[in-house]
Amino acid sequence: MYDFLKRMSIIRYSEKAIKKNAKAIAAVANEEGFIHHAAAVLKRL
Repeated sequence: MYDFLKRMSIIRYSEKAIKKNAKAIAAVANEEGFIHHAAAVLKRL
């Protein structure tokens, strides 16, 4: 059933949580090659 479906997760963060975790989130995103995701997180600081 899931062979032709793409799964994805949506995660919500409060403003406080983003400020607290943004650098760690960006580091993981960069390591995984998601440089634009990392930039988007850091832009929210």
